[in-house]
Amino acid sequence: MEFITEQNNISLSPQDRGLLYGDGFFTTVRIANHQPVFWPLHQQRLVNSAKRLGFSDFDVTLLDSKLDDLPVQGILKIIVTRGEGKRGYAIPATSLYKCIIQVTDLPDNRNILTTALNLNISNVPASKNQLLAGIKHLNRLDNVLARTAALNAGFDDGLMMCDGNVISATQANVFFVTDGKVETPRLTSAGVEGVMKKQVIDWLSEKAIVVNETDISEQCLGKYDEVFITNCVMGVSSVNRVNQFDFTNHIVTDYLHSKFQSIIQ
Repeated sequence: MEFITEQNNISLSPQDRGLLYGDGFFTTVRIANHQPVFWPLHQQRLVNSAKRLGFSDFDVTLLDSKLDDLPVQGILKIIVTRGEGKRGYAIPATSLYKCIIQVTDLPDNRNILTTALNLNISNVPASKNQLLAGIKHLNRLDNVLARTAALNAGFDDGLMMCDGNVISATQANVFFVTDGKVETPRLTSAGVEGVMKKQVIDWLSEKAIVVNETDISEQCLGKYDEVFITNCVMGVSSVNRVNQFDFTNHIVTDYLHSKFQSIIQ
């Protein structure tokens, strides 16, 4: 595997399959106190993605030596592509994988992530494919279109649907709470299994709260009194409204937000 960083001046070939076909996967990591937060979970995500996409000899341990000089705070993005190949979709018999390591500052809009958000139901559906569901692969055009549409319409984000059921926000998993019970969309046909989603489920289990993964239609939204979205950059953010539905409680969200803040400070 060949690494591409800002320091080594190696560039990505125009023939790279990640560029040509989206043939690859990635993970986005919060950096706190010079360390990649939830790193074991991100490692497992990379390993699982490589296995499902047929990156047969991918070795995640090679990354460890590349993460020795991280800033105090920031965002680490790790992108793995299958590398160069002959023209055509078929996977090459041999591949030199490329691993792009990007380190950037935290976004300037962090302040909005500590306030409750206003979402819409996106008219851009989440792509349905059971073979790719759960993987953070490089084909993200549906998210690009849905995110842009939500912001242009004056919303903080949008909920993407598939077959009439909620899948996720454009760049976050979503959870719904009613009477102390927590539910999150089932992601067997679409969506991304987030690292922060898994961490939230683990934190809730410490409070003896079991998260039910199930189908959630737009018509069901009125029964919930609390909604929050999660990803590894922002952590946990409350949702005030989705279209005409208002959510006034933030009890579970506040607990999870405090857990995340205790780790990144």
